Amino acid sequence: MDKEKGASSKKRVLRERKQRKCKQSNDGDDDVMNRKERKKRKPSDNPDADIQAREGPQKKKIKSDDVGGVQRKSERNTIPSIHTQPPYTAEKKKDPILYPFSKVDKTRLDVFSDWKNSRKAKQLTILGKKVDAKWFTTLETPGKSLTTMHVDTVVKLLSRREESHPHFFKSKALTLAETSFLREIDEYYSIFVDNKDEYEFPEEGFSQLFKEAPTNKILAPMLVKERLWMPLMINLEKKELIIYDLGKHFYTNKIKDKQVGAYAVAMPYIAQKKFGMKNDTKKSPFRISIINCIPQVDKIEDSGVFMLKTIECLAMSITTHGNLKNESIGDLRKKMAVDIFAELQND
Repeated sequence: MDKEKGASSKKRVLRERKQRKCKQSNDGDDDVMNRKERKKRKPSDNPDADIQAREGPQKKKIKSDDVGGVQRKSERNTIPSIHTQPPYTAEKKKDPILYPFSKVDKTRLDVFSDWKNSRKAKQLTILGKKVDAKWFTTLETPGKSLTTMHVDTVVKLLSRREESHPHFFKSKALTLAETSFLREIDEYYSIFVDNKDEYEFPEEGFSQLFKEAPTNKILAPMLVKERLWMPLMINLEKKELIIYDLGKHFYTNKIKDKQVGAYAVAMPYIAQKKFGMKNDTKKSPFRISIINCIPQVDKIEDSGVFMLKTIECLAMSITTHGNLKNESIGDLRKKMAVDIFAELQND
């Protein structure tokens, strides 16, 4: 009996030793597998994630700029992308049609081309006058001189846009004049100089100005020697005439000064009688300034387009440098023709 108990006790001890050995062997295999996995594992792109993996889960730290449970990224020490920066002020509100140098609207162009190419194309009424496809062709074609009607039509188009979209026209004290404004001074100047204090210029050229709010500036188309168009800015408050000389290589300053000199002499009297400016007993001529650091036109026949675009930019407070180019004269002419067709026909 005692022998049987001793034998079973030995068997139990041997069985327990065998189980311990098996357990140690399994634990060693697990350690080997863990070491192999750690060697194969690539470092994470996020160092914080690796630390968290080694140290175990931690409680989330709530930053002071967390709002509504959504954590915002800090913007300190970061450079904003150029795509998120506010655009340049002058380019802030580019309208695809109103912006002076935008491409011609395709829908408008298609309708205009269909009308021009139609054999049954009828005359249109533009500013009370009949025009045909040939009138538009002259406006579109580079190297062809613009008529006074072309110029007045574009000025009228700009005036209409200023009324309907005033936020695009920054110069509130500026009034756009048509060609008749300076033409009347040219025609009647010889009569005026004989009796300056008593002479009254005809009303036609001045009736379009100052109908509503008074203004201090007049921007008018000027034609030198019946060939070269350029803008003339008349500043009534500063008593100054500014020539925007976009064709300085065509005529000398002496020729331009001679023509503008007549306007300088007449403006003090016109300002007092026509526009109700304060009485100036001396009525000294306005000062004349010339600005020629602006884009220059290559062909004198295209000067009308350069003048109108310069007037448009001055009215909208947009610089013309870098945008008004001779190589784009065809596109600028085309856009003028299409916009007139779309906005002023049957007017």
